[in-house]
Amino acid sequence: MKENLYVVVKGNVPQEKVRAIVAEISECYEKLGVEPEFCEVLIFRSRYDVDRFIEEENELVYSRLGVRISGIAPDSSVTHCQKKLYWYHLRVKPEEKRVWEKAVNEINVLALLLMDVFKVLSGVTPLIEATKDAVLTALYEENLNLIPEHVKKHFQRMLNKLRELGEDTLENIFNMADELYELLIYLLP
Repeated sequence: MKENLYVVVKGNVPQEKVRAIVAEISECYEKLGVEPEFCEVLIFRSRYDVDRFIEEENELVYSRLGVRISGIAPDSSVTHCQKKLYWYHLRVKPEEKRVWEKAVNEINVLALLLMDVFKVLSGVTPLIEATKDAVLTALYEENLNLIPEHVKKHFQRMLNKLRELGEDTLENIFNMADELYELLIYLLP
């Protein structure tokens, strides 16, 4: 098992500490009954060593990819990857447009389409707000424009409701379920 653990030590960490950490990780895998195919373990002596490591990794990623490591900063590697992912998810194919056109009066199909586009638009909204990316914004609008006019106001209310959600997950689920219920009631003939 231990041969599958790749241990990187940064700073002057006593070997007995390293062995204890590796033994603890190995024990966890044994309890789960699985072996890691490859598990990299980073052990740092101090916060300074962590900061130095992050700085070095950031420079390495920047030199290779031209992006920085950080949260949702507009030029971070994370943001760069998220943009590419959402460019893919938000693209609208001609056959999708045809399905939307046919679904206008088919509540069962329309409800599924609305939930699918809601999932993607709600996920990309914070990224658009953080980056002001023109391509993402255009794709977002293109997706919104697929939604029939008589539904769009209710749908946008659902998207706006996301900004009001707090930290209580269960309460958030109930709030969004209420919004979905209101939308479905509106759609019913």
